[in-house]
This record gives sequence, C-alpha cells and structure tokens, in this order.
Amino acid sequence: MTTDVSSEEASSRRARRPAGAPGWRSVLSLLLGLGLPVALHVYIGLRLFTAPGWPAPWAAVGWGLLGFCFLILLAGFRAARREATGFSRVIQWGAYLWLGAFGIFLTAVLASDVVGAALSLSGTVTDMHALARGRAAAVLGTVVPAVAFAFVTARGKARVERTTVALKDLGPGLEGLRVVQLSDVHVGPTLDGVWLQRVVDQVNALKPDIVAITGDLVDGSVEELRDQMTPLASLKASLGVYYVTGNHEFYHGARAWMAEVARLGITVLTNEHRVVERGGARLVVAGVTDHDAGHIDPPLESRPDLALAGA
Repeated sequence: MTTDVSSEEASSRRARRPAGAPGWRSVLSLLLGLGLPVALHVYIGLRLFTAPGWPAPWAAVGWGLLGFCFLILLAGFRAARREATGFSRVIQWGAYLWLGAFGIFLTAVLASDVVGAALSLSGTVTDMHALARGRAAAVLGTVVPAVAFAFVTARGKARVERTTVALKDLGPGLEGLRVVQLSDVHVGPTLDGVWLQRVVDQVNALKPDIVAITGDLVDGSVEELRDQMTPLASLKASLGVYYVTGNHEFYHGARAWMAEVARLGITVLTNEHRVVERGGARLVVAGVTDHDAGHIDPPLESRPDLALAGA
C-alpha cells in the first residue's frame, strides 16, 4: 500500500512539472559545465584588464569584449545543433574564432603569470603595478598577431610532411610506394569546398600510389555539407583512395557519411581490408572505425581483428 501511494505521488509530481522542464540534475550539470569556462574567462579578464589598472574606459571595454566573446561562444555551440542559416553560420564563425583565440590567450596569460612570479621572487621587479601592465601588454601584443597568423595558416595550403616508412619483407615491386595520408580536414562552418579543392589539388600533385583519409573529415551532416565534399571525387591514386571514420563523423551521422564517401568513389574500410599489388608484390591496406565508435554505434565498434581477418 505504501509503495502504491509513493508511486502515485511521484507520478503526480511528474505531471505537475511542465513538459520539457529540466530536472535539478540537468540544471546542476549545466551549471558545472559552464563553471570552468566562466572561471577561465574571469581569470583572463582579471589579469588583462583589472590588475593593470588601465584608465577609464579601457578596463570596462576589455571586460565588455570578453563577455561578448563568451556569449558568442555559447551561441555558436547552440547554433551548431540547429539547421544552418546565414545568421547561424556567422555566429559559428565567431564562436570558432574565439575558441581558437581563447586557447592562445589562456596559454599566454598562464605563461606571463609564471614569468611574473619568477621576476617577483627574484627581486628583479618590485613595482607590481608596472609588472601587471607589462604582462598584459606583452600578452595582448603577442596573442593578437598570433591569432591572425593562425587564421591565415588554417585557411591556407595544407602543410606537407614527408616521412620514410621502412616495412620488413616489403616486396621489391612496392619499393618507393607513395602514400598520402589526409587527416582531420574538418570541412564545415569554417572550411568549405573551395578550400577542400585546394587540398585535393595538392594531394594529386604529389602523385600518390595510395591516398589514406584517416577520419575527422567533416563537422556537419551530409545534408549540410554534401555539395562542399564533391572535390573528394577528383582524388587520384594508382592503387586506390581509402577512407576510415574519425570521431567527428560519429557526431554527425557516421553511417550516412560512409555511404556518401563511397558514393564519391572512395573505398570505405569499415573493419576490413584490401590487398594492393604492384610489380608482383602485395600489400594489405586495412582500416578500422574510430577508437570510440562503439560507444556511439555499437555495431561499428573498432575491430582491428576483423580488419585483418584472412589477410
């Protein structure tokens, strides 16, 4: 009888809660999730705008800009979950730019604190106010051009790193095999099909025997990015172009992306392998899904044993 009454009371409480109203655990999780980013933004603001004691209105302007950037960051993550529009893309651009800048700012402020503490303890500097201003000026003077350089680098040509890999018992026919690995392209709100075409042209210019696309190809759904991904169809390699998923594909529909990449003429390796041959020598090209794929889509968990079965 007691159990029945308790169940009825619990049901009544649930009924009185408005549909979609968050429970206290959800609210607590939200507050904890926001706590660290807020604290880190406040830390940066204290070091750059309050401690130096800038004359009015510069400290207030600095805090205002910092707060605005934080709000853009929150809005950008929210916009990423909604249907893409021109306005949402602008918000996402702002969020991604600040996310990158924030990491550089935080690193620079931490480094300036370490240097400042060392100077204070050694007695090299005794005027703490001058030290605070000097640190803030050094951070701002370093980070702003660093962010600009990072932006230009990210939007520019992909960096090519050349590595020689020695394989035991490799047949003479495969000597000098050229593999181009293309990883973490992240086509999405900030990197588009025009940029991807430049990357594809770079890859083709290297005249690869094999192209291995090793995941994190996208930051968005197939519906959003299908047109941006068409340059992949023009990748050329004498022994094939192969693809495996990264974790970001699983955030945006891994199965749909696997089908779309296959539609573009690329071999998708889902815990499986192919054997390539040149000059009488053979090589196994095996691919697995992302290491943590099983947590999102259990049938697609990473299985190196299956990838090499029968090889």
